Amino acid sequence: MIRQFSIDLLPDRQVHAISQVFQAFSTLCGLVLGSEALIPVGFIRFEFLQIIGIIPTIIFIFILWKLPPTPFRIVDTMVKERLTEKKLSKSVKFYYGSEDYIDCVKSEAFGRWNIGTKSNWSELKESSNLKGLFIGTLAAISYSATADDLIDSYSNQILHADRFGRKRLIIYGLVGTGIFNILALIGDTTQWTFIEVIGFGLTKAAIGFGAGAPAWFLTSELVSPRITHLCQTISTGSLLTASGLISFIYLPLSAEIGIWSLFILAILPAFFIAAILILFLPETKDKPYGEIKWLLMNNVFSGLIEESGRHSWRKLRRESEPVIRRKTGTVTSYGTNSSINDLRVF
Repeated sequence: MIRQFSIDLLPDRQVHAISQVFQAFSTLCGLVLGSEALIPVGFIRFEFLQIIGIIPTIIFIFILWKLPPTPFRIVDTMVKERLTEKKLSKSVKFYYGSEDYIDCVKSEAFGRWNIGTKSNWSELKESSNLKGLFIGTLAAISYSATADDLIDSYSNQILHADRFGRKRLIIYGLVGTGIFNILALIGDTTQWTFIEVIGFGLTKAAIGFGAGAPAWFLTSELVSPRITHLCQTISTGSLLTASGLISFIYLPLSAEIGIWSLFILAILPAFFIAAILILFLPETKDKPYGEIKWLLMNNVFSGLIEESGRHSWRKLRRESEPVIRRKTGTVTSYGTNSSINDLRVF
């Protein structure tokens, strides 16, 4: 749920970059704390790592327990739980630093979730959301086909790669991991160790460049913001389940057929999923949900639509887009436009 928490608190253009920074930072912490060469602790290594893992978790749980509900959460549940304006004011002041932004938060929340119009289940049953959930979940599962868990751990170091677009990153990353894993396979079968090492190293680079990060958050951009928390949970759960299943199968399969298990468990699935994503995954970068929904609903092969196809969607767009256009500082409020350049919250 960290992804959903970030969506509520950060501007769209900063969510992915900040997530990547913290991912890279946590990877660095794991490297430093887990290295016997940097922090030699001898025979208490296991106990030391357990403590290092438990303490931050306890601290984080305590912080979450003490934090007030996010402003969007309060507005979303105001009717159901009858939360007062006082609680909303307190939350807005805590997270944004001033109570002046209450109206902006309300406007965007009503625009994003259409509070009170549909249940989460009814929203999920819409064809565009089901299609978005399927594509996002498949994109998430694709992470398990990169062989990352079979080689090492998660890698995501290039902070500016996001500018190329989500679709390009994940597809190029998947194809890259497949090709480089083939290189490693050739190195192993020919007994050329240096080729095998280079292949696995390039696989890690492909994962860090593209196949890693988008797999974790794409679902949240392909479904209605009202049910993001539900669909993102399903997607991430599918990712972890697929990774665990592949890791479980890998050991007995590797004992039977050796390095060819990599071909069956990683290379073939990577190319297969990449082909499906090319056909069905639309580019989501810098697009409001209204445009993404139109692409999913009006095109069977929504991944083949070019950027030039945007103009047809604009004719149908009304208030399905977020009420606050974060980049332009414009508020769309029930058919009217007003500038809030002097009141940029995000």
